[in-house]
Amino acid sequence: MQELDSINPDKGTITPEMMTFIVINTASIQLIPFSVIGILAGFGHGNPAAVVLPVLIATAISTMTALLVLALFRKIFR
Repeated sequence: MQELDSINPDKGTITPEMMTFIVINTASIQLIPFSVIGILAGFGHGNPAAVVLPVLIATAISTMTALLVLALFRKIFR
């Protein structure tokens, strides 16, 4: 965020790039959910890696939804 602010001509105000960074970070992108796989394996689940595809789908949906809401808010509050 400091790097993004260093190239900001109006220091101290949020830029669209900063907003996008915050939204993507808050959406918590999970590529491989190691903690969930570890918990399932610890409880003796037969296929603990079966959760990877649903997590990828949920992550993609949540990130796209967050970016769409950001675009909507930026359009409304211009």
